[in-house]
Amino acid sequence: MRLLLDTHVFIWAMGQVERLPDYVSDAIGDPDNEVWLSAASIYEIEYKRERDPLLRRLPGDLIPAADALPAEWLPINPRHALTAARLDRVHKDPWDRLIAAQAMVEGLIVVSVDPAMKAFGMETLW
Repeated sequence: MRLLLDTHVFIWAMGQVERLPDYVSDAIGDPDNEVWLSAASIYEIEYKRERDPLLRRLPGDLIPAADALPAEWLPINPRHALTAARLDRVHKDPWDRLIAAQAMVEGLIVVSVDPAMKAFGMETLW
């Protein structure tokens, strides 16, 4: 499988793995799967960190912490941005829209508990 972790799954995978169902943890750790992290997740976490006490507990520099996960970074490119802007307005969160667009463009399965991700009509794992 080719997986793109939604931001909350990325956070949980870094230090709250007990919040992940076993099959999600197994999928993330399976060496036969490609696992991706969106650069949008870093932006989302840092943007929200000041207002969210749970996010303040995360490492100050997320990049080395994330690099410990069995995942690769997915940068944001112009096709991702264009697709995100053109998505139906079923979900207004700009970061989720960008992650959804990246998954659509790159043919990835979004790992997310958020039911709004399914509203985009993409394949999800949860």
